[in-house]
Amino acid sequence: MLYSEVVNGGSVRLTHLDLGNTQLQLVEPLTPDHPLKGWLAKHGPGLHHFCFKVTDVGTALADLSTAGIPMAPAPHQGTQGKRALFINASATQGVPVEITGA
Repeated sequence: MLYSEVVNGGSVRLTHLDLGNTQLQLVEPLTPDHPLKGWLAKHGPGLHHFCFKVTDVGTALADLSTAGIPMAPAPHQGTQGKRALFINASATQGVPVEITGA
């Protein structure tokens, strides 16, 4: 394990595992009303989304928007206090894709 942290006002725990040239992040919802609780109830445990690290989330947001790729409404707090955002799943054939800062 690389590290584990509780973020977003104590609503979710993120645990990072080192897989060599990539990291696997385990996400554990900690509050009964967390949106991932419903997803887990429907789908069970498994892969939820992919995340790509970029140098600057603001620049990535501007570049993706300019390219006509729909984005989620607003950035959110990602791991280690970094800003992150989701690409709207309509642009990724339903696969959630997150962008996070370096």
